Amino acid sequence: MGGQDQAKGKIIRIGHMGYILPQEMDSLFECLTLTLAALNHPVSPVALLQATAAIRTQGKNT
Repeated sequence: MGGQDQAKGKIIRIGHMGYILPQEMDSLFECLTLTLAALNHPVSPVALLQATAAIRTQGKNT
């Protein structure tokens, strides 16, 4: 088993190179939400805001 096997089918991993501005992260999540909705897999706006806040908090702690 690999490092992500237990999360298979439950997560989306987003890779990047370098620093990402908070506005870029907001744009990413907005586009991801619209894409998932277009594929009939809607995402809760509350979950979107929680994910964005968690990422911003994590960035301040590193």
